[in-house]
Amino acid sequence: VEPVMQLYLNDCCSDGPSAWVRGARTAGFVLSLLFFLPLLSFVPLLIPFSAPHEGFASNWTFNFVAHPILNYVCARASLELLARAIEPQERHRVRLIVRWIPLVNCTVCLLIHGTASLFGIFPLPFSALTSCIPGILSASFLAKQLTPTDLLTHDFRQFAKFVLLMWTLWMLQFLILTGYLLSFPLLPPFHQVLLSFAVTSILSGFGFLIEMLAVWIGVPKYYATELKPMIYFISFLFTAALFSAAKSVWVFVIMLVQDAGKALAILSKTWIFLSNYFVRPVGGDEENTVGKTKSLTQNGRCLRFWSMIETKVCSIRETGGRLQHILVEFQVHTRESLQHATITAADARLLDNFARFLVLFTMVEVCEVLVPLLYIIVATLLHIPEVGQNRQYLYVFKDMNFGDALRGNFVAFLIESSVFLLTQVVLLRTLGFNLWYFAGNVLNLDFWYWTFAFSTCCVSWTTVLIAHAGHDLELFRSLFSF
Repeated sequence: VEPVMQLYLNDCCSDGPSAWVRGARTAGFVLSLLFFLPLLSFVPLLIPFSAPHEGFASNWTFNFVAHPILNYVCARASLELLARAIEPQERHRVRLIVRWIPLVNCTVCLLIHGTASLFGIFPLPFSALTSCIPGILSASFLAKQLTPTDLLTHDFRQFAKFVLLMWTLWMLQFLILTGYLLSFPLLPPFHQVLLSFAVTSILSGFGFLIEMLAVWIGVPKYYATELKPMIYFISFLFTAALFSAAKSVWVFVIMLVQDAGKALAILSKTWIFLSNYFVRPVGGDEENTVGKTKSLTQNGRCLRFWSMIETKVCSIRETGGRLQHILVEFQVHTRESLQHATITAADARLLDNFARFLVLFTMVEVCEVLVPLLYIIVATLLHIPEVGQNRQYLYVFKDMNFGDALRGNFVAFLIESSVFLLTQVVLLRTLGFNLWYFAGNVLNLDFWYWTFAFSTCCVSWTTVLIAHAGHDLELFRSLFSF
């Protein structure tokens, strides 16, 4: 069973921590995540910068302070991601590599910018591609050379190939979302709705493509599943930036519904997959049902559509009932007796798959709740005169409607929080499963991975927006205006 589910079941034991302790622990991890995300991605941008046209030396606060911090975050996330292909009990052997080798990215990136400045080039055009990516690749290559050879298994190498392809898809996704950001405010309401649906469909296609790449390369599917929250986090950031640009209430509502629907779609997909995966014991009425179905198939008869739906619903109910039975069964154990508890292979597979899908769903829900709050915090800081001097260099924030942006994201926070609470109540009533406690276990197990992964999304987003990174978004927007 997945380690995170083991933690959850261990806490559910009769002698486990109290509800108050578990609830407070989850709140602590969520608040810590909300603290570290802006600290690692947006706070460095509050250091006063000079105008980009003043050159490399005048922008020493950006080149020698803010930019290296942001570079470290991206490289650290890349290595944290690669380390997940190593068995958990062996990861301590690469911990120092993961912590210190990202400094190579800072050095390489600074050398590239410094060399370009000698030829009078600053800011470096498209620095995300021309300096940041080479720095990350250099850090990754050196980390691979320093990693003990017995850890460089075939599975690790396959996963490294998969991560490389995933980063390529991620950059393509970024280009599409940047086009979305630039063109959305220029469109009439109806076209804004169509564009939002088109972008949501494209992002869903990226998720499906990542799964297909995982199958093609031979990487376990759950590795691909764990990467999807980064895709969703980025899309939530871009949507948060566009709430104030919605030209009607209905456009705003539809954008909210699409964001909230992403997590619910994951949950629906989870139940459908589990109901197909769960193998029911044959016997009694089920045996008769199977026999009748075979007979109908052999005679060439077609089941009615409503009958297929009814069968699927019954299968989902049965799967839910089985999960509830497993979870309740574990709650009567003590922590000591749990170490010797056994379940059938089928139940272990069911619980394992349930945990893997639920990690994705839980982290997407956490992202949906945190991103509006994160955007409100950053927008507020940038509108404080004492610390917001750099707002003039950030594309989205320099001419934003501050009031509309705050209202839109606050409403989004309330709606996403309501969806989370509703899901919590439904899972608690139907399965006896506490989503809030499970979120605490997920963050407890891999807190720094999720922190640096989501911080990298924020860093990548701001890198595209800030003028010092060499991305002339005003030029691209003028092209879209035609």
